[in-house]
Amino acid sequence: MVAHSPIYWRAFIRDYGLNEMVEHSETLYAGAHLQDVGNLYLSNPGATIAALRLLSGLDDGA
Repeated sequence: MVAHSPIYWRAFIRDYGLNEMVEHSETLYAGAHLQDVGNLYLSNPGATIAALRLLSGLDDGA
């Protein structure tokens, strides 16, 4: 989870399905409810995902 504000967070999730893409969800409720916003079209065959928020406010999912 990457917090952009106290209530707006983004999550990057490994997909173990046939596509093996990084899924992307977000919440406007501090993690209480996540909404799927689609995958990032990044291949990730079971590898670890790390994300950080840059000082500029942008985030980098790697």
